[in-house]
This record gives sequence, C-alpha cells and structure tokens, in this order.
Amino acid sequence: MKEFAAQGSMKGTETLEVGEIIGLFRQLGEIGRHRPKTISRLNFFAHGADDGTIWVSGEVTEDNVDFKNERFSLSNQNMLDAEQQVFDPLKRSPLTPIEKQKALDENITIDDVRQAFTADATVVIYACHSAVDKAYLGDVGKLFGARIQGFKKMTVWNISYNEKDIITGRRFGLEGSSTLVTDFHQLQPDIDIKPQR
Repeated sequence: MKEFAAQGSMKGTETLEVGEIIGLFRQLGEIGRHRPKTISRLNFFAHGADDGTIWVSGEVTEDNVDFKNERFSLSNQNMLDAEQQVFDPLKRSPLTPIEKQKALDENITIDDVRQAFTADATVVIYACHSAVDKAYLGDVGKLFGARIQGFKKMTVWNISYNEKDIITGRRFGLEGSSTLVTDFHQLQPDIDIKPQR
C-alpha cells in the first residue's frame, strides 16, 4: 500500500497509515474535529476479501490474502458498531499533562469522522473485490457521509524493484485488462454511489 501512498502524495495531500479500522476512524475523526470539511477526496487503498468486505491488514500468501482478525475489517458489524462507538483520540507518547487531559476530554465519534469530509467529498476504494457488492459500498458511503466510488473488477498493480530492493516502477490496472497505467488516478471507477445522509 505504501507504493500507492508514495504516488498519491502531492502538495496539499496527506497520507494516513492505519493498522486497524478503529485507527482509520480515530485519524479521520481528529481531522473532522480539528480541521473540519478539509477532505475532498479520500483514496482508500486496502485489501478486498472474496466476500466484498474491505480489510486494512492481512497476510499476503502466494495466491491470496489471509484475513484473520475482525478488527482489521470494515465489515458490516464494524460499521454498525462505529455508529454507536466512541473512539479514543490518538495518543502520542509521552503526553504532557495538558495533552493527557485533552485526550480524555476529546473522545471521537462517527459524527467527527463525517465532519472531516467536504459536502461534495468522494471516497474511492482501491481494493480487490471492492465493488462486488454495490449495497456494501453504499453502506460504506453512508458511514462516511460521502460519495463512494469503486471498481467492478479487481484492482491490480505491478511494482518493479531493482537488485537493492528499491522501487523502480509502478503500474496499475484492472483485472482482465491488458492496459496498465503509471498513475492510479487514471483508473476510472465504474461504480459511483451518491451519499445518503
């Protein structure tokens, strides 16, 4: 995923790395709380499971990805839980006494997450199987309160490395297409769901 992030880093953009879904909510919630209405586009790079759900972590195997722990999944249950849950703010270490009190006072909710997005924001999901279930993508859009886009076919990438394990090239495409592009922004989503708030 870092290969995508490196390409997506342009002036005025920010890359968020998350280890689990709750970390995504925490980071977006902090943006919504402290810099509301500043995200106009979120390029969400993740693993997509065969059932159409999105995972931020998994163990890559020779021919698939192994998903083991639900906390890494944007599953229907985790989306339902997010509607009711309070997320602890991000904790830096060490915290000053003032920062510690602020962290205790500022629990993040899904409303804070939604406040991060502009009124016309778009979330684009780049993941295998990410658009197999259009209803699921609609639920993700409702969760974020944003327009959601995805792909009917799996997104694929070809990363080239030299002998020193340094990336020398990146090409992206869609399953079944012989066309690969050097900029993931050139991939055109074929699922587009307007926000339902």
